[in-house]
This record gives sequence, structure tokens and C-alpha cells, in this order.
Amino acid sequence: MARSAAPGLHPPSSLARLLETEARLEARLAEAREQAKALLLDAEREARSRAVALDTELAEATTRATARHSAECTARLATLAREHERALGRLRSIGPERIGELARWVAKQVLERALVAGNA
Repeated sequence: MARSAAPGLHPPSSLARLLETEARLEARLAEAREQAKALLLDAEREARSRAVALDTELAEATTRATARHSAECTARLATLAREHERALGRLRSIGPERIGELARWVAKQVLERALVAGNA
């Protein structure tokens, strides 16, 4: 015996099933879009947070490097100042007799070079 549908109930047509499937797929697609949007927002928020952390780290490293460089420069300048003072002290300790000797030696060097250049 063949089955007959209950009176007033019609089995869904292929078009109805297709439309129902399409509606379910659209709902799933909308849900997937919302999830993707939420993931993207989370990723952007995390990227901004990491960028801020990196900027902070860079600023701290720059501050440390500047302080270290400044300390090194200060130490080098202090060393140069001490060397300058010692050299100046040695120059000031040269007596008039030694200055005369050095002046004569310089004059002799200049004259000898002038003679050599004149003969060439």
C-alpha cells in the first residue's frame, strides 16, 4: 500500500528545502563574520598593546644608552682635563734657560731647511 500524506500536510518541496538550507547557511555565515570581526578586533588590540610596550622598551633603552654615553663622555673629559693640567704644569715648569735652548734649536732647524731649499 502506498503511503499517503496526512490531510493538509504537504511534504516540503525541493525549493523550500533549498531556501531553508540557504537560510541556515546565511545564519552560519553571519555568525562566522561576527567571529572573524571579534578575532580581528582582538588582534588589533593586542598589536596596539605590543606596540605601546615596544615603544616603552625603546624609550627606556634610549634613556639608559644616553645616560651611559653621558657618563662615558664625562669620564673621558675628566681624564683629558687631568692630562691637560699635567701637560700644562710641565710646560710651565720649563725654565728660561731651557726655553732659550729650544728657541735656538728651532731657529737652527728653520735656517738649515731654508738653506737646503735654497740650494735645491
